[in-house]
Amino acid sequence: MDMKNWTLNSTATPKKEEIGSDDATWILTSAFIIFTMQSGFGLLESGMVSRKNEANIMVKNAVDVIYGGLSYWLFGFALSFGSSASGNSFSGLGYFLTDADESEMGQVFSKAAVVTINGSIGGGILGMIYSYICFKNKLNIPIFVTGILAGLVSITAICSLARPWEAILIGAVGALLACPGCALLERLRIDDPVGCVPTHGLAGIWGLMSVAFFAEKDILENRFSNEFGIFKGGPWSFLGVHCSWSLLLLRGRRLQHF
Repeated sequence: MDMKNWTLNSTATPKKEEIGSDDATWILTSAFIIFTMQSGFGLLESGMVSRKNEANIMVKNAVDVIYGGLSYWLFGFALSFGSSASGNSFSGLGYFLTDADESEMGQVFSKAAVVTINGSIGGGILGMIYSYICFKNKLNIPIFVTGILAGLVSITAICSLARPWEAILIGAVGALLACPGCALLERLRIDDPVGCVPTHGLAGIWGLMSVAFFAEKDILENRFSNEFGIFKGGPWSFLGVHCSWSLLLLRGRRLQHF
């Protein structure tokens, strides 16, 4: 045996592993399983409590996902996968308020998945706050769910071009538009029992507008955006384009009813 070569090979510094599509697929699949397990908990728990508590149990499981996702983004990922140089053998330390440069985010769908989840988290938190303020310290379930859905709708247009913390803000603004929108339709005596117009209409238009404010240049696939948003030094004409598209879409929907 060549001891010299053996010594050199055994002490060689290992190369840094790159994050690829297989890693992203594994993480996303694991996340899907967790969400499915949470829905299973909801079914199990609702079947073991009295009927009057079924709605409370299902909302509790929704709250678990919202605040569990928020806390994991804030510090959970940092303790699980943070830099080993800053941590120890028990936990990592680093990457709080998880964000990363484009080169560290893996494939496009990895970033889009994180941003989309944060959009629903922001909408759910705002929906809960709005409900407690407007319904005398009570959680109105339809309003709460409207907030979650409005957050998802709001982040759809920009999910691959926004930062995770921006997604929480965008989702919250979408919920802030959709939740009062439900009350407005009731006051105007417009029949919309599931809040479709505020959720998909108002939050959807805000989603288009948010691209003009928060977008970043697409350097991953080079096909989504060649400009930064207004908040990042981009041109105001970006906002004009999205306003024009919103008006065209509204006019198109109006013509369909005639």
